[in-house]
Amino acid sequence: MDCLPRLRGVACWGGGDTRASIASRSVYTHEGLTMLVFLFELLFSFAIAAGPGVGNSAVPAAAAAVPSVAQDAVGTVNGEPILRSDYFNRMEFMSGVGTVLNGRFVQSPPAFLAIERLINDRLVLQLAKSKGVSPTAGEIENSLKEHLSREGDRIKILSDFGVPQSELKALVAVELAQFKLATMGVTVTDQQVTEYYNTNKAYFTTPAKVKLKVIVVKSVTDRDKVDIALKTRPFSDVAREMSTDLTKFDGGDLPEVDVGRLPQNTLNEVSRTAEGQMTAWIESEGAFLKYLVEKKEEAKQLPLDPQLRESIRKQLMVSIGQTKNDLKKMMDELRKSAKVQLSSPGLQKLWDAYIKDYLLQSGGG
Repeated sequence: MDCLPRLRGVACWGGGDTRASIASRSVYTHEGLTMLVFLFELLFSFAIAAGPGVGNSAVPAAAAAVPSVAQDAVGTVNGEPILRSDYFNRMEFMSGVGTVLNGRFVQSPPAFLAIERLINDRLVLQLAKSKGVSPTAGEIENSLKEHLSREGDRIKILSDFGVPQSELKALVAVELAQFKLATMGVTVTDQQVTEYYNTNKAYFTTPAKVKLKVIVVKSVTDRDKVDIALKTRPFSDVAREMSTDLTKFDGGDLPEVDVGRLPQNTLNEVSRTAEGQMTAWIESEGAFLKYLVEKKEEAKQLPLDPQLRESIRKQLMVSIGQTKNDLKKMMDELRKSAKVQLSSPGLQKLWDAYIKDYLLQSGGG
């Protein structure tokens, strides 16, 4: 796995073989592969770190747009306000929350998890600066634009939570710093990218997909009734009335799926059924299933366009960098020497115990 070590665990670009990790267009940039983690970490860190003393920018836009909710409250229950101070205090110290450290779940209050992440981000940026690979303002701006172009809807969620663009840039800066640290001294040429693509074309395809509707019944009698109904009525109407599956409420509608994920008996029937046609009945685990094949999409070769070329280049850089740059060792050395002072005695105690345990478990104590 192409991962960058972080105290709370790892930040990863993909799983397993580099070829497989960049085979899907939907996740084939290193920024895209970390985007979901990026979004949820940002929401979590911003909410906790902001605390009750932040300005109005921390109030979710949706709440701010509701006149009945005061600016010092996050909501009301039967007209009684839930104060922002109560909200943050409760969120900071909720029980049953934790993180995975060296393969072990460690319970920690959200306030500490946020502080730990903020500390780690500072250390990443400090290490990048000491190595002369700090991301430039232009690089940060360009990377943020790429995120916005690919993940605009998801980033809008952050805006609705009141997360300012400055915080987005801060997270992008950390992401870029990690990448530049992991790939120090590594160069991948266009020729290398082309050769890798040509050698591994099978990995750069979008899988064949199929869109289905389904009717599920439990008996031969019901199966026969469905067959009679389908002679004169639309598939969706029959599904709503006769199917025993939860999909009946959507007319038997199923999400588009990779054909490789279909059970073999279903795949066999779907493969020999044309678009717009219904499969034969399939018996499975005491039930009978009939599918309507709405749409088929063949597997497609991804073109080596500029976006995929850049994705391959970055993945190869990370792969080569894993043997060239011991980023975990560099980060652990920095953590060991870092002087961290926190205003909360409780958080300071947690940090001291946490870093001691981490370094001991990782062999750096």
